[in-house]
Amino acid sequence: MPRHRTILLMAMQNSLATTDNLCKRGYQLASRCTLCYQAQESKHHLFFACNYSTQVLQAIFTWQHIHRRPLSLNHEVRRLAMKSGKHWRKKLAKCALAVMVYYIWSERNTRIFQDICRSPYQLIYAIQNVIRIRLLALLDNVTSEEVISSLE
Repeated sequence: MPRHRTILLMAMQNSLATTDNLCKRGYQLASRCTLCYQAQESKHHLFFACNYSTQVLQAIFTWQHIHRRPLSLNHEVRRLAMKSGKHWRKKLAKCALAVMVYYIWSERNTRIFQDICRSPYQLIYAIQNVIRIRLLALLDNVTSEEVISSLE
């Protein structure tokens, strides 16, 4: 989806308005992560080091049968670019990364601007549903049963 892709590209370019980027631009802000309140918020922390995000990422990776720890956003994008194999699995991995980044960013903004918090489990459930719907919409030659069985 365009909004997922846009946020992913902005995150890769380090142009999201994280507190560390805003502080570099001269804004005076509390620089704690709004998801875990344990460290300074940066792109790497927000998506790959925060306890909240790590829990979400690991759950989605496990759900996709990926059994390794995600390292960084740029590393994951490079891995996807080099990934070979079934075409629908590559689409699934790309979609999942974009949706995860978008939803983690969205959760951060919802906490800041609306003071509403979701648990990691609620976010995981929402991400899984979006990925399922998006992938089924993209597929043309693969049966739904094959995809659904691989996502259980």
